[in-house]
Amino acid sequence: MKPKKLLLLAFGLAVAIALASVAALPAAAEDQDRHQLKGTYYITGDNACLVSPLGFDPTHLTPSGPSSVQSSSVQGTVRLADGTGTGQFTELILTHPPASSAGASSSEYSVLFNYTIADDGTLTVTFTSLSGTVLTGPSAGATFTLIPPPLSGRVARDGSAILLSSIEPTVEHLQIVGGPTLPRICHRTRVQIPVHVDRED
Repeated sequence: MKPKKLLLLAFGLAVAIALASVAALPAAAEDQDRHQLKGTYYITGDNACLVSPLGFDPTHLTPSGPSSVQSSSVQGTVRLADGTGTGQFTELILTHPPASSAGASSSEYSVLFNYTIADDGTLTVTFTSLSGTVLTGPSAGATFTLIPPPLSGRVARDGSAILLSSIEPTVEHLQIVGGPTLPRICHRTRVQIPVHVDRED
């Protein structure tokens, strides 16, 4: 091949590589944002729980006795930094008929958790503690603790939204301080948006 043609070919390859590199910059920056979740986020979502005071069959996860259904809406804020998080929440809870305890109540609680983000943007949240107080309803004033099962979901590439939900049916135990332990199976969904994001200089 003549020198002039070689020069033109080399120039064309250089231009193509440069354009490809520039096109990749926004995606690379967005991936970096996604992997550096730091700051304060507003979060809202809902829960539905099957409550069985006598527990569940370990194979089929069916109630071992009388059971009830609760649904709730949740809102609050979380703080994320370096793979750990804290959160403060309020919750409105409905216990559905025909349960003898049918009615409405509310609670507030705080959580501690760890989180990891995979290369594909999958976020996994693992709770280490949850404690709270019942604000209204028949059990107003009672305090409780719980270790919820993990949540899993996705982080938007630019970090502008996080979607989380329950991974698989798991029996959890709501411990009423000084009272009974209530086995239950819950599903949860959460939508999380940033209200203040910490940026590194």
